[in-house]
Amino acid sequence: MANPSKTIDMFSQRIEKAFGKIRDELGDIVEQLAASGTSAEQIVQALASPDLRADLGFGRESLSELFERTATQVLAAAPALGASTITPEMIEALTTIAEQSFLAHADRYWTTLQKELTSSVISGSTTGLRKTLQGIEGLQAHQVEAAFNTTLNTYSSSVGAEVARNDPPSAKYTYEGPMDDRTRDECLAMGAAGPLTRDEIERNWPGAFIDRGGYNCRHQWVPVAAAADTNTKGAKHRIDEKKKAGKWREPISVRQKAEAKSAGTT
Repeated sequence: MANPSKTIDMFSQRIEKAFGKIRDELGDIVEQLAASGTSAEQIVQALASPDLRADLGFGRESLSELFERTATQVLAAAPALGASTITPEMIEALTTIAEQSFLAHADRYWTTLQKELTSSVISGSTTGLRKTLQGIEGLQAHQVEAAFNTTLNTYSSSVGAEVARNDPPSAKYTYEGPMDDRTRDECLAMGAAGPLTRDEIERNWPGAFIDRGGYNCRHQWVPVAAAADTNTKGAKHRIDEKKKAGKWREPISVRQKAEAKSAGTT
């Protein structure tokens, strides 16, 4: 059985590279135009052109096709999907919602790119644009990868939750994904817990069946029979290490954090 988290990591990295290529190429083009004596007005007009995105292969239609191809692969990695009772209509609806989120991220990325390049042209700071853009908030590689990793993992977990909705109450799931020094405490706790029913998951970590560890979480709840990358021992070992170092604090779920913040108790 394919591992959905590994599939998502792979595609998130591919998407980040594609976005980074557009960023770097456009930075180089603007720098070359400025160096050739093209006026600031002409460069800014070019940046504002509605055709520029499409010309660079970054138009919404191209991005939609990219997402749909990616979604197909994510679904192919979803455990037990083929044997489930989830309807094509539900899959289409969940895919549409995830695609809208993906395109919204892309729109923000493009807007940030336009804004930063326009500011550089107007201020006359057009030397070394590629390196400058790589350090801008919202255009950095790790931020792009995290945003799309979150979108795709949320999509996958939503599909998984719909599949699980028709499972018997006794069905058990395990928390799958890496258990390393990047793993949040709540994910370590869920990973160390072993097989649990949905009721047990909800009782211990409300909302975590879909939310998991939150933004940029690399984990998924999968049926025990389909688990391919479970590391319960590794999670327990990491928890023991943190306890010995005095760095362990009993974690709560994303939903519980939000509720505590709303109540003013954090």
